[in-house]
Amino acid sequence: MNINVSRCTIQCNLWWLIVSILAMYLFHSLGMWQLQRYEAKKNWLDQQSEIELKGVLLNNFTLYIDNKIMHQKPGYEVFQAFQLIKKNHLSTEVALISRGWIEQPKNAQQHHDRSYLPQISLSSQEPIQIKTQKIAFIPTKYGITHFEINKKNTELTIRASRLDLVEVQKILNKQANQLKLIASYYLTLPKNSAYQLTPLPETSTWLHPHKHLGYALQWFAFELITLFLFIRFGLCFEVKTPEQKSSKLKTGKLD
Repeated sequence: MNINVSRCTIQCNLWWLIVSILAMYLFHSLGMWQLQRYEAKKNWLDQQSEIELKGVLLNNFTLYIDNKIMHQKPGYEVFQAFQLIKKNHLSTEVALISRGWIEQPKNAQQHHDRSYLPQISLSSQEPIQIKTQKIAFIPTKYGITHFEINKKNTELTIRASRLDLVEVQKILNKQANQLKLIASYYLTLPKNSAYQLTPLPETSTWLHPHKHLGYALQWFAFELITLFLFIRFGLCFEVKTPEQKSSKLKTGKLD
C-alpha cells in the first residue's frame, strides 16, 4: 500500500499494519485495566480507618467462614454481630466484627468434626468501647456458594463458604428483622484486643495499588514499542525531488 504525501512516498506493509494495530489495542486495554484496578484498590484503602465504637457484642448471632487453615489445622474465621450504640442509645444497626480464627472442634476420636460448630461466648453483654478498623467491603461476583443456617431459640449461627455481607444482610433481615446489618463494611480487632481470638495472618498475595500503576506503565510502554517497531519496519519512506517526479522514462521501438 502506497501513500503519496507531497514529495514523499510512503510504502506500508499491510501485514505489519494489522499485527501492530492488534498488539497496540491489546497493550492499551491491559494498561487501562491495570489503571482501573489501581483506582479501585486506592479507593478501598482510602475508605479504611481506625475508629472507636461503642456497642454490644451479640452472643446470639455468629457467622463462621469455613476452610480457614492455620498451622495445618482446619478452622473458621469468626464474625460476630456488634450492635452499635449511638447518642447513648442502643440502635438497630449491627456491624459484623471479625474476632479472628478458631480451630474446628474434635470428636471423641480426636478427629476434626464438621458436624457441630465451636461455641463462642462472652462473660457479659455489657456495652463496651473498642478500638477497631473499618474495612470497606468489596462485593464478590461469586456470592456465597454454600451456607448453613442454624436457629435455636434466639440464637442464630451461619456457616458460609465466604464472606458476603449482602447475602448475610438478607439472611439477618429475614431471621431477625428488628436488626439492620451494615453491608458496606466490616470491622477487625487489633491483635492485643481482649476480644480477639487467634489473629489471622495477613495475606502476602495482595498487591499494593502502586503495583498496578507500575504494571499499567509497563503495558503502555509496550504499546509505544509496538508503534516504534511498526514505523521502523512496517513503513518505507522514499523522498523524490521535483525533477525525479516530473521525469519519465520513454520507451519505444528501435528501427
